[in-house]
Amino acid sequence: MQHSKTSPPCLIKYGGNAMTRPALMQEVAQILAQWSDPPILVHGGGPFIAQALKEHDISLPFAEGHRITTEKALPIIVQALIQDVNQPLVEHLNRAGLRAIGLSGLDAHTIKAEFRKLPPPSTEPMPFGRVGDITEVQANWLHALLQQGICPVFACLGLAPDGKACNINGDLFAAHPAAALKVHRLVLLTDVKGIEENTPKVASKSSAGSFCANAILTTDTFAGDGSEEATAWGSDLTTDYVLFNSVYTT
Repeated sequence: MQHSKTSPPCLIKYGGNAMTRPALMQEVAQILAQWSDPPILVHGGGPFIAQALKEHDISLPFAEGHRITTEKALPIIVQALIQDVNQPLVEHLNRAGLRAIGLSGLDAHTIKAEFRKLPPPSTEPMPFGRVGDITEVQANWLHALLQQGICPVFACLGLAPDGKACNINGDLFAAHPAAALKVHRLVLLTDVKGIEENTPKVASKSSAGSFCANAILTTDTFAGDGSEEATAWGSDLTTDYVLFNSVYTT
């Protein structure tokens, strides 16, 4: 089925902790199946990665919000993201009636990345191992998928300069295709207390079940409401997870 994409798409960042709730996955899938156009989904996998690493007796600390990723740990992380998170999510979406396809940034070179570096003026890699920062998004290919009515579901893995995978923070991973595609709406489904700016200040948040306090995200401010549209698709969720529903404008 050909879809007319005269308006920008919607991108949903599905928090890894939300993946531990199969009933929530089913509810989200059923709601998204009612949309006239498919969204793009990006997911994390924190709890599944932590469990997989524990089973292999590997402990990886976090630094600046990034999980230090060693060569030994990388295949375990990849397996957790693809097999334990991506595939079940795609199955839920397809059973609900969407045409979902599981992807990572490595597929068709969709998301290219470089290894994370120290802040300027230094160009030395940070001691994070295979942690990446996105440098390129193949937006045209993603648009082509959406026009065919396909819902891309991304695990947050990028294509590193050596042709292998690199681990990318899920929120940063979601931000880059959102900007490249100039999405109409960026939705973050998460169990954290809010979106924090440079200071520990919650910029926008909705209470569980109501999904009504939503922010308009512009280049320089957080403001606005937008609760009616958010409630239209979120009110059926019977969950204690928090939804941030931000309009992305340039």
